[in-house]
Amino acid sequence: MSRSTAIPDASATPQRVPHYIVMVLIIGVVLAIVECYFSVTINNENFYSRYSSIFRTLGCILVGACLAVSGTVMQYISRNTMTSPSTMGLTQGTALALCIIIIFSPSLNQWMIMVWAIAGAALGGLFAYSIAKLLPWKVKSLRQISGGIMAVCIITCISIMMYSSYSTIDYIDHLVNPIMLGSPRFTIWVLLPVTVVAILICWSLSLRVQHRSDAVRSVSLSWATLICMLMVILMTSISTMLAGPLGLVGIIIPSILRFFLKNPPIRWLILGSAIYGSVLILGLDIISRTIDPVFDISVMPITVIIGAPFLIYQIGKEIEKTILRYS
Repeated sequence: MSRSTAIPDASATPQRVPHYIVMVLIIGVVLAIVECYFSVTINNENFYSRYSSIFRTLGCILVGACLAVSGTVMQYISRNTMTSPSTMGLTQGTALALCIIIIFSPSLNQWMIMVWAIAGAALGGLFAYSIAKLLPWKVKSLRQISGGIMAVCIITCISIMMYSSYSTIDYIDHLVNPIMLGSPRFTIWVLLPVTVVAILICWSLSLRVQHRSDAVRSVSLSWATLICMLMVILMTSISTMLAGPLGLVGIIIPSILRFFLKNPPIRWLILGSAIYGSVLILGLDIISRTIDPVFDISVMPITVIIGAPFLIYQIGKEIEKTILRYS
């Protein structure tokens, strides 16, 4: 049975790939300037300072890069184009952990909040993996996404019950708006370098990741795979700390890159994901603030609305492939 080539292993770089990435990088710089301008002109009249305006722009860049790279790495490791932090329970697990902290221990410092966020992401992903293992379906990719969606629904229901029970209105506002958690100093001096290091680790170890079909059967997970998975958990927790559980960015960006760049090598895919993800979140934040500059329309439902067709398309393609395989 031939393996799918949707997520390539090749190390050769098509000539058009750097051009596309540089072009989008330039667009991202322009959007960052526009975002700063919007923040300064709008926030002078409202709550934020000019320093917080630059901080918000940086936060959008970090969130977009973290989610897009996490989705790309998860899909490369699992050989499943439907996996992402928001479809495998990592994002929702982090959000639930942060909700528990704010309700029961709101005085925790930012370092402990980050530890809880990482633990929540890891437990959310483990919960989704456990459900997928219990499902009887033969097709691994469909079993993974089904387990992930079930875990997402369960964790989301628990979160909603906690919201309604404890009236965590401030936390709900934090989750549905890209308003950064904590001080700008913590984001700039801690979260920014950690994110850059995590992306560089994934980029450098991507070609060392072993797949079950490539390695000896007794070796299911290589050390490079485990480290990349830890970096995914770390980046997911950072993005959720900064902007709440944004949905399906890890599905949107890899799908766009593979379509326009015609299956680029994994290292270019990771680099492009960081740039394209940042541009996407910056653009959506500008759009949301243009529609209503006073109340700041949530970016979260916008990402879900945009990402849902991508996810449905990937599921439909996988089901069609499965039908052809077993027919």
